[in-house]
Amino acid sequence: MMDSYLKDRCLSYETMSGERNMTVTSGAAQGSILGPDLWNILYDNLLRIQMPEEVTVVGYADDIAVLISVRRDVDAAQLKLNQAMRKIESWMQRHGLSLALNKTEIVILLEDAGERGNVDGCLNKTEIVILLEDAGERGNVDGCLTF
Repeated sequence: MMDSYLKDRCLSYETMSGERNMTVTSGAAQGSILGPDLWNILYDNLLRIQMPEEVTVVGYADDIAVLISVRRDVDAAQLKLNQAMRKIESWMQRHGLSLALNKTEIVILLEDAGERGNVDGCLNKTEIVILLEDAGERGNVDGCLTF
């Protein structure tokens, strides 16, 4: 049954010039009952990767989040993020997957916005939106958080 679910799939759709067909080679159909289970099976190994101390990877729906706990030390947070992202990127490559950097966000949760300081970096030379929880503003990462 799984074999028939994953092979010989075709997407039919209407255009102004008539019906078109496209071979589907990856992904699960939107609203698929089996899709979330396949995601859970595949990503279970990613969620179990040994991460640096005080770094946790969690999954929700078809997203992952890297949670890093540090006390007012942006440099330590950057170091831990780089270490975690190297491991995640390596896992993704081994499984033929890639991160959607254009959809990636860094969220900094602060007790006091006055103590936020600066975060220098970008993810694989891609600017990442930084959400500053306490300040209610958006900024861009500058520099490089390369991994």
